[in-house]
Amino acid sequence: MKRWRAANPERFRAQQKADRQKNWMVILVAYGAVCACCGEDRRHFLTLDHVNGDGYVARRSGQGGTGERAALAARLRRGLVDDRYQLLCYNCNCARAFAGYCHGEPPGGGPLPPLLLSEVK
Repeated sequence: MKRWRAANPERFRAQQKADRQKNWMVILVAYGAVCACCGEDRRHFLTLDHVNGDGYVARRSGQGGTGERAALAARLRRGLVDDRYQLLCYNCNCARAFAGYCHGEPPGGGPLPPLLLSEVK
């Protein structure tokens, strides 16, 4: 395998990209292909979110990123849905990571109050 990969780097990269895209499609289908927070359905904006906010654990242990998605896709192909994950659009994912709640719902619930320019100092 190492020799083939060294002799065919373009084909190897193309195969890896195809595998990543197939895995991502399996994940999208399994989790409904929409943002769990705001309903965004354009797949290029969707991200895989750790529901409990513990994605850093997987990244620190070296199991995050592409390898984690490949392992999740393999489990999903076997019919094992993992409730530790959900799909969020990038905006909702960032809002939950940095603010602790989705951009459309304040921490106390209810709609966000309008921001007035006179309030910005």
